[in-house]
Amino acid sequence: MWTCNSCGKENRDDRNHCWSCSSLAVAVEGDMWKCVNCGKSNRDNRQICWNCETGKDGSPPGSQAVAEIKKQTVEQASISDQQSQSIQSSRSTVAESREALSLMGRYRDAYIYARFIVGVGTFIKGVGITLAILLFLVLSATGSIIKTNPLISLFTGVIIGGGVGVFFYIWGILISAVGQILTASLDSAVNVSPFLTDKQRARIMSL
Repeated sequence: MWTCNSCGKENRDDRNHCWSCSSLAVAVEGDMWKCVNCGKSNRDNRQICWNCETGKDGSPPGSQAVAEIKKQTVEQASISDQQSQSIQSSRSTVAESREALSLMGRYRDAYIYARFIVGVGTFIKGVGITLAILLFLVLSATGSIIKTNPLISLFTGVIIGGGVGVFFYIWGILISAVGQILTASLDSAVNVSPFLTDKQRARIMSL
């Protein structure tokens, strides 16, 4: 193994560039050894010549000692790869978790807004019904006070009160429908989102 001078990450001996930052492997001149067979320079932490596979101790290529060193190198490389994959997997999981939380926050705000719109529509419908009743009572009472025909007073109360009530009630229905459509769209988006688990979908839709 060798340590990258740029980022400090550990790398396998057979790598010429750092796996993390892609920096070129650099060795200190005093930490090099020269192969007795081919004369090539090798990093001190290499046990086999990179060019001819002669052992650092002079063991010839293909010998039992060199084969054992190669076996150990492969095992160390496998362990290093597993560690690197584990680190990358952990980082990916954290990134996905952050993305899911951010997405859940956006959906939560959208659901709150949709339900607010539905609430406004419901309130307006209630206002329409209340105004219709009040106008009917007031106009009916006014007819009695000014001594007009009771039927005319009742008819006027029904027409004016009913008209105002229907106007507000229709607007309330339309506004509530906008909120309901938005809620349905959010439900569809949450159900097909690839970034959320079933548990997260249930949490969002139960808000």
